[in-house]
Amino acid sequence: MFKRFFKNQLAFFGCVFLLFSCAPSTVVQDQTLKIVLDKENYNISKSFFDSFSKKYPELQVEFEVLDEDSIDYFLRHDNLNGDIVLLTDLTKVNNNAYNFYDFTASDYLFEFRRYVQNFLMATDDNIYCLPSPGNVYYYCANMDIFNKLNLNLPNTLGDLVDFCSGVKNGEYQAGGSVLPNDMKYLDAFLQATVGSFFSKTEGCIFLDQYLKGDNFTYIQDSPYLEDFLSCSRLYVELFRNDYIDRDKSAEENIQDFMEGKTAILSCSSSSFNFIDEYNKAGASFNYEFFPYLGNNENRRYLPSTTDFFVSVLKKSFTTENRMKIQAFLEYFSSQEGQSYLLKDENGNTIPDKISYLKDNNLVFHDKYASFNKWVNYGNVFLVDKFKGAFSWSLSQLKDYSYEKIQDYAFVQSLDLNMKNHLLYQANEYKLSFLEGYDSSSKEFKDALLLYFYDFFKKKYNLNLLCFPYDFIQQPIFEQTIYENDLDIVFDKNLDLVPYYINGKELKIIVDYLGNDSDYFYRGATKNSKGEFILENKNSIVDGKEYMVIVPDGLDKQVGFNPTRCGDTIHAVSFVFSSLEEAKRR
Repeated sequence: MFKRFFKNQLAFFGCVFLLFSCAPSTVVQDQTLKIVLDKENYNISKSFFDSFSKKYPELQVEFEVLDEDSIDYFLRHDNLNGDIVLLTDLTKVNNNAYNFYDFTASDYLFEFRRYVQNFLMATDDNIYCLPSPGNVYYYCANMDIFNKLNLNLPNTLGDLVDFCSGVKNGEYQAGGSVLPNDMKYLDAFLQATVGSFFSKTEGCIFLDQYLKGDNFTYIQDSPYLEDFLSCSRLYVELFRNDYIDRDKSAEENIQDFMEGKTAILSCSSSSFNFIDEYNKAGASFNYEFFPYLGNNENRRYLPSTTDFFVSVLKKSFTTENRMKIQAFLEYFSSQEGQSYLLKDENGNTIPDKISYLKDNNLVFHDKYASFNKWVNYGNVFLVDKFKGAFSWSLSQLKDYSYEKIQDYAFVQSLDLNMKNHLLYQANEYKLSFLEGYDSSSKEFKDALLLYFYDFFKKKYNLNLLCFPYDFIQQPIFEQTIYENDLDIVFDKNLDLVPYYINGKELKIIVDYLGNDSDYFYRGATKNSKGEFILENKNSIVDGKEYMVIVPDGLDKQVGFNPTRCGDTIHAVSFVFSSLEEAKRR
């Protein structure tokens, strides 16, 4: 299990307020606040936590750093311990809502803009998190090219398509994207749909229902099918007119734009710092930023993704812990706290990052000042649910952009991907033989690995199987595991290799494994008399050939040169096969 602790001495003096009312100031006594987060969010929020330490001198904060999938796994099984949880994925927050404190009536929530609150809402109409500042998606235009071609900046999606045709005179490219190759398809789909559909109430409702998995809310069965298709066709037009290059890398698109070859660049504050790149390239052209476009000029949008969401574990929000948690929430939802969340790891303010606080001075400055109007209009769209719904279909988006699949087949493929994803999440396996074992014990791991050994024996005529104990990275709760948990519970990077070896080499391996407590092995052993024997009690003979399956690389550790007798076995895939076969019996 990837798990590490960062312990800081953070202190604290001052006033805190009760969640639902203005209360007299209260001094928080020495306490420990435990925050669970992943490494990336720890790094992103370092300036914030450093400022927190200076403001509050008496509070000890303990950070438990897990990968986000593991956090989600422990939440789903109600086995996560802590006070505050930081998650990047809003879907993971809302899917685990029963673990979290409901902010719906909280004063802290009301510090944030109303339109953001709407996007945070779970399917039960409650809100279980607060948003960190976010990254925005937008365009940058080379105004020298626009002026030379006597073209105006596009105001609508229709203008954008016309623009793509107007700029292609052989000398200039229409546009490029700074996103990775696969993600540029998702971004282009977002550009086509956000202003016309997903920024509207019906679109937001549809996304919630789509992620929930109700059969009646699949696109092909929804009353919004034709609206959705009209957006999808525009998406194809964006690529067909070379507004977004399908083949070039983000680096190539940035270079082309800085060299004056491209009229528009699709940007994101999470991808790169435009002003830094412009200065680094020594560029001198005039440029202007503008938001994503809708179907009329007043419907322009800034799609946005938060760095993370802050939730409170409900079981921790007790009378004893309330004051320390409230202190954290108060600072997080303050202008001072948010200002530090707008900084990079070096303490520099990121110019195109946005705080969702209302009635504050944390606004875009300088070159990005024109964006403030759209923020004040409420034309900011959080795309977390959008990404959750369509990130599973990148290959279908790509095929559709190349017109390899047509409208209705495209919709069907999106629905099928979502259906398979939901089935994948729900596919469960009961492991009743683990009942009675402490899931953190060596005995638990022995029982589970012995189960896999028995399955290997049926498939292979093997004499020894070996697993590293750390192949099992997380406990299994209530003797139940789901298919989408396999890469979390087990080491997804472990490969096993089948070998033919002679008896002398087998003895060397058994001797090595018997002296290393990090490995589970079965099939051959060394008894109390020092004799090397197989599971059937037969002696291991030096010149005889035996089959073993061991972790890739163990041959080099032990120092023998075996002969492969089959393909590499991906350990987690084999585990899945064994569970599926047992389920069919």
